[in-house]
Amino acid sequence: MGCIFRYGHSPFTFMGMGGGFMGILFIIAIGVFLYFILKNNKKNDYNKDDRAINILKEKYAKGEIEEEEFKRRLELLKY
Repeated sequence: MGCIFRYGHSPFTFMGMGGGFMGILFIIAIGVFLYFILKNNKKNDYNKDDRAINILKEKYAKGEIEEEEFKRRLELLKY
C-alpha cells in the first residue's frame, strides 16, 4: 500500500486547484461570468436595434418617409 495522497490520487486535487470543491466552484464561477457577459451583449444589441426602429417609426409618423421606404428600412433593421 502506498500513500493515498500522492499527486493525482488525492481526493483533494481537482485540476491542481486545491480541492475538488474549489475546482468545481471555479468552473461554476467562470460559467456564471460568461453567462452574464453574453446576456449583456445581447441586451445591448437589442437596445440599439430597438432605438433605430423607434426613430424609423417616428419618421414615418411625421410623414418624413413613405410607407414603402418605412417597410424597406424596417426589414433591413430586423436582420
